[in-house]
Amino acid sequence: MLKRLDCFLLPIMYKRKKSPRKSSKRGKKAGFIRSLQALIIKRIKLLGFSLALVLGTFLVASAVYFFNYFRINLTQASSGTFMGAGNLDVSHNFNLIAFNIDSFSDPTSSISSLGILSFQVDKSKLTVLQIPIDDYVNNFYGSGKISISSLYGLSSLSTSKGKSGFSMEKVLSLQLGLPIDGVVYTDEAGVNKISQTLGINSEYFTKSRNFFGNSVATLRLLTVLGSSFKTNLDLRSILALSNYLALRFPQDMEFVTLNKISENAGKYDLLFKDKIAPQNILEERQSFIVLNATNVPGLALAMGRLGSNLGLSLLSTGNTSFPEQFSGSVLITRNPHSYAASRLVQVFNIEDVRSADSVADDPKFSRLMRADMLLIAGADQLQN
Repeated sequence: MLKRLDCFLLPIMYKRKKSPRKSSKRGKKAGFIRSLQALIIKRIKLLGFSLALVLGTFLVASAVYFFNYFRINLTQASSGTFMGAGNLDVSHNFNLIAFNIDSFSDPTSSISSLGILSFQVDKSKLTVLQIPIDDYVNNFYGSGKISISSLYGLSSLSTSKGKSGFSMEKVLSLQLGLPIDGVVYTDEAGVNKISQTLGINSEYFTKSRNFFGNSVATLRLLTVLGSSFKTNLDLRSILALSNYLALRFPQDMEFVTLNKISENAGKYDLLFKDKIAPQNILEERQSFIVLNATNVPGLALAMGRLGSNLGLSLLSTGNTSFPEQFSGSVLITRNPHSYAASRLVQVFNIEDVRSADSVADDPKFSRLMRADMLLIAGADQLQN
């Protein structure tokens, strides 16, 4: 019995007994594995650091490249030679003149197509106002009428005219009774490059309706094909416009052709008030009076129409009896913080803004301040 028990216990006792040789081998193996793991972890960390360094260098280089790329293109795009605020507020409704000419290098180039892009931000809508180039507009800088096709060559946009030319956007703005916030134009070579970039047949693209029908896609290329455009928008405004077109682009588009704009002014006034007047100005319900302090006939009426089309209530227009006191335009308002006041300041580039309280004791203004705002048009309105 004892012998059998010994036979049973010996194998168990033998298994529990550790062999010095096997223990040494296991220790060496475990040490080798730990060293290998440490080496692998070290190599992985080194590889990760190298990859991070390469990726970081690539990102920095890309950022520098694209910064210079966009800076150069934006600078080329905003290289227009004419005056203009170029300060675009895309949070409210805005209007851009868009047209194309024969060649940037030819100062006498004729306009081949022209339209007003009216972005109604509050309605998420774009209204394209197409203007026939064989139509005429009144010359507020002189006398008679000017063909729309020849506006570019006679304006300060043209390199042959420069500062001696008139403001094309102001002529169109006063004629239409519509605020103009910026100008973007291209030439025949630019149109070909734009159509290739968009993947559109150039002959099809050059047709007026197709050109303006792709206006949103075209304007998105301002930051990419800067040399194909000219504009009076500053760099900040171009970026703001690009951001608007990328994130909050118009969901709806409408085409309206404005035939014989000088003869159908009243008809188009109703159209602008109905379709384009900003809702926030309509809700403010403010009235205004415009007085002409220049010797240019019809200036007060034209500025009054424009303000009326914005949604203001025009009480009257006329000439001031003391023009010598106003070398520049003046806006007197009861509420300087209203959007209507700020919009008039922006549209007419008015630097002299006064509160109604500041002229309350002046008898010259007591009768005139029956309106919410009094706009006195100075000679600066027709300066480039």
